[in-house]
Amino acid sequence: MRRAGVPMVFSQGFNPRPRIQFASPLPLGFTSECEIVDVWVSEDSPNLDQIKEELCRSLPPGLVISKIYTINENEPALQTVVRSAVYLVTLLEPVQGIGDRVKSLLSELNLVRNRRGQDYNLRPLIKSLELVPALENEYQQIRMELSAQEGRTGRPEEVLAALGISAEKVLIKRERLVFESNNRNHSW
Repeated sequence: MRRAGVPMVFSQGFNPRPRIQFASPLPLGFTSECEIVDVWVSEDSPNLDQIKEELCRSLPPGLVISKIYTINENEPALQTVVRSAVYLVTLLEPVQGIGDRVKSLLSELNLVRNRRGQDYNLRPLIKSLELVPALENEYQQIRMELSAQEGRTGRPEEVLAALGISAEKVLIKRERLVFESNNRNHSW
């Protein structure tokens, strides 16, 4: 943003920071095709096309801006309207019986896990879980949609652990964020 010369709005107080708000933090080691962020810019900012053009010129290779648009300042915070996230998991080593493992996990009513010393049920956080049909000589892939609400967030690595798959032997990409239906664009 600074390299592009975008006139950002800063927070007040002793240590002012740019007002930037991500919808859902991307875990370390994950890739993504769908990050969404609110950035407050000053009222005398150039038009959105100019901002996008300058940002695109300043981005490192591989980062792409899909859309820029103005939102109403009264919109709820991004984190409060994200409902789920869709992940594509690529298995770097073949996993025998993966289809049976997925079916077995989906048939469970309770998948008790422990996070930070507290037990919770992972199963209701899994909105969908499916194998992606693979062509010959391709890696096996799993697509999962997991709840991403405050206090009710499913994590791909926990689903993988429930499937008996090491998170160290996969690539995880967030493909889409799903928002509350009456806010934002519903899905990115």
